[in-house]
Amino acid sequence: MSMQVVRIVDPNPQLEMDIRSMLAAEGLGAPSCDEADLFALFDADGRIEAAAFSCFLEDACFLHAVVVRAESRRKGLGYALVSHIVSQSFARGVRLYLVAVKARGFFERYGFDEVQREALPGSIAGQKWFGACAGSDAPVMMIALSEGERLFGD
Repeated sequence: MSMQVVRIVDPNPQLEMDIRSMLAAEGLGAPSCDEADLFALFDADGRIEAAAFSCFLEDACFLHAVVVRAESRRKGLGYALVSHIVSQSFARGVRLYLVAVKARGFFERYGFDEVQREALPGSIAGQKWFGACAGSDAPVMMIALSEGERLFGD
């Protein structure tokens, strides 16, 4: 299985259906941010194995979702996707935030810490889509630049 993260600009209908199915299996919905970037990992036959959505804003990045097929877990695919998005965030000089609806422990292991919702930049907190994904009691998490560089740097 290739570990090369691919940015998908214009997903075909089958790929969209596969991703929606993966998200639904985890009780997650597709991000409602129109500017969301889709990153994916595929197996040798071209089947999607993992996907992540992020939204880069002027002063921050928000990680909407990371999903890995159940049979492909524990192979480093989620780590590869998060690492890619973290690296892009730090290359742009912005912090990366997420709402840990699921897999909080996964994100804590890689250096994300819980932050108060009030600490979010206005570019995230003021978005309509943030209200939809943050309506739960799930914690907001952030990775600091120095931690991200240490864990995910080249």
